[in-house]
Amino acid sequence: MSHTLKYPICFLFLLLLMILTRISNAQPLSDSTSKKQIAVGDTAQKAPLVHKSATPDSTSWWQQAEKPLSVISLIVVIVGGLAALVATIFGHQGRRVKALAKAKKEGELEAEEEAKKKSAGISLGEGSLRDPPSKTQPLPISLEHVVPSPYADTSRVIKPGGAIEVDSRFYIERDADEIVLGEVYQPRAMIRVHGPRQTGKTSLIMRVYADTQRVKNKLRAAFVDFQGLPQEDRFSLNAIWHAIARYTAEQLQLARVAWNSEESYDQNFSRFVERQVFLNNPTPLLLCLDEADRLFGSPIKSDFFASLRAYYNRGALYGVWKSVRWLLAVSSEPHFFIEELNQSPFDVGMRVDLSRFTPQEVLRCAHALEMKLEEHELEQIMEYVGGHPYLAHLTFYHMARNTVPRAELFNAKTAGGGIYRDHLHRFLIRFQAENDLAEAMKEILHGKACDDAKIEDRLKAAGLVWRDDDNKAVPFCRLYLDFFRSELK
Repeated sequence: MSHTLKYPICFLFLLLLMILTRISNAQPLSDSTSKKQIAVGDTAQKAPLVHKSATPDSTSWWQQAEKPLSVISLIVVIVGGLAALVATIFGHQGRRVKALAKAKKEGELEAEEEAKKKSAGISLGEGSLRDPPSKTQPLPISLEHVVPSPYADTSRVIKPGGAIEVDSRFYIERDADEIVLGEVYQPRAMIRVHGPRQTGKTSLIMRVYADTQRVKNKLRAAFVDFQGLPQEDRFSLNAIWHAIARYTAEQLQLARVAWNSEESYDQNFSRFVERQVFLNNPTPLLLCLDEADRLFGSPIKSDFFASLRAYYNRGALYGVWKSVRWLLAVSSEPHFFIEELNQSPFDVGMRVDLSRFTPQEVLRCAHALEMKLEEHELEQIMEYVGGHPYLAHLTFYHMARNTVPRAELFNAKTAGGGIYRDHLHRFLIRFQAENDLAEAMKEILHGKACDDAKIEDRLKAAGLVWRDDDNKAVPFCRLYLDFFRSELK
């Protein structure tokens, strides 16, 4: 029952109860006297009536006041009930007005908050970031660099390092993405992604892997990271193919791999592919082998890559193996480690190279962080970090959070203790442990050629040097040139 009716109904109930009580107790004097006269009848003549004394009865004073008191009570109850009704109605209206005012105020605050979040690029409905700009939209080049205060919560600007999430707005698509994504759907595909470390190879493979999960019944995929393989698996041909089969079965949700230790790796892996992977499902399989060059230092490297090449060649003869596609990622040049490339997967299929960002891709990286750059600032970043994907992301990350004075960002004297410290000192420790690498790097820093091609390749795989337009080995960027020239003496 609402507050509007509760109290008036109680008063009306009391009023009705009082009226009924009054009616039940009322006995008019005239009716009582006539009944007595009829009852005595004839005896009234025989016995003289005894007259009551004129002295008033002891209860007559309140009986005489009973009627006016009843009227007064009735009036009090009616007036009280009406007053309660009016007070309750107006009280309810007051509460309703206050509630509406409060709701309106809360609605205005919510609308204001939503406007702030929308201006910051955050959707209240889904809690997701704004979609990255289309490639056809003009990129922001302004006359002034601005620190992006309205990326709302700068803590959500992800710190660079490791693979980028597949749906992150901070992933910068390159031409290589479209090439790889189109090629993996071709029969007997063999794609090799080459590039220095921290240039986006793993992120690219993971995005391709995620794409196969969204597109049903076109391609199944399994991801194997050779960096995460136990050390003992890298020294046994049987163990490494067993590990690949095991990871594949787990990701495809197949039954446990039946691996017979008394049979060869080829018999076991061939049976797994033909009788488990494709037994009841003809959907092609993509095997993503990340950090495959981790095996370049293993004694089984030549045998492993020769066996992979043999499985690839089977696709020319057998329909089941034609449905197996391969996607490899390596940092080092295979010809320095594998003597016969024609017995490996590195001279077949398609090679895709990842290296530095172009100026346009650096601008898109800044745009993802809602930053604006002058043309000379873009040139400065390209020169100082060389368009290195990791270093560019690291630079913009700290610019967005405004953690370092701008003057210190491009100062080689403070680089060893600034935002690039961890990155630089990791290489410095490596140079201290391997003198041949340090000597080769010093030669290149001073404009000389490196006599050991294999050592130079290791420096290129680490992203420390690259070949310029004159095919000369030079430091990857001015940051490396200035810092290591002062440290490697």
